[in-house]
Amino acid sequence: MKKANAKNKSVPSAQTNTDCERYPQWHNLVSGAVAGAGARLVSAPFDLLKIRLQLQGKNIAPKYAGNIFQSFSKIVQDEGPTALFKGNVAATYLWIGYAAIQFGLYTRVSSILNGIAESAQSAMSHDMPEYVSSPTISTGLYHDVSVSSNSSLFASILASNPSLIAFISGATAGVCATFLTYPFGK
Repeated sequence: MKKANAKNKSVPSAQTNTDCERYPQWHNLVSGAVAGAGARLVSAPFDLLKIRLQLQGKNIAPKYAGNIFQSFSKIVQDEGPTALFKGNVAATYLWIGYAAIQFGLYTRVSSILNGIAESAQSAMSHDMPEYVSSPTISTGLYHDVSVSSNSSLFASILASNPSLIAFISGATAGVCATFLTYPFGK
């Protein structure tokens, strides 16, 4: 009995699927969209200033000289406060789409990987040989996933490393969001 308890303590428990699904999936999309719009709203003046500084080059008498606050005040004096947000609409749409996709996919991928890790933990806690058990996990998608003996090594690695789950989920979400929203950035 001590051997089984020691084995269970060495494997940290993965986040359960129910922790990720306390609310509907569309909440993640809306949260991502709001976060993307907020991020773009805050960063728009800095992006505008960056572009203007790049365009002015090394003129003899640069229009935007000094620190960042002097440059912002020069823009507001010359063109008004709304000038800080010129050209922001298209970029806002890009960031809304990007963040919504990223938030939604991160949660979904994380939920699937946590289910795989949980099935590996339950198989390990029963002390069954790998070839005997083929646990099935519910992903909440169109079908359930069966963890075969070929993927049991991957599942046991996931079960012992929650940071890997976060890394894979984030990388997958970021790559997919970039791929799906890249055409809007040009």
